[in-house]
Amino acid sequence: MVSIALEVNALLVQWIRRYLYSQNSWVSLITFWVFDRFGIDPMGVFSVSLAFSPTGLPPFYACVVNA
Repeated sequence: MVSIALEVNALLVQWIRRYLYSQNSWVSLITFWVFDRFGIDPMGVFSVSLAFSPTGLPPFYACVVNA
């Protein structure tokens, strides 16, 4: 039996990996949103995500931070 929650979290973690290795415009956008909301770069948020409330982010990015 496959755990849907684990599958969803695995896919969201892949977005974090894409963030690290991509230079696309969406990287600049998420960097802006995260820095604007939290005052710290996204890697700081991803490394201690439980310390931040992602309510100010768009829903998809809030899920990425929660993953």
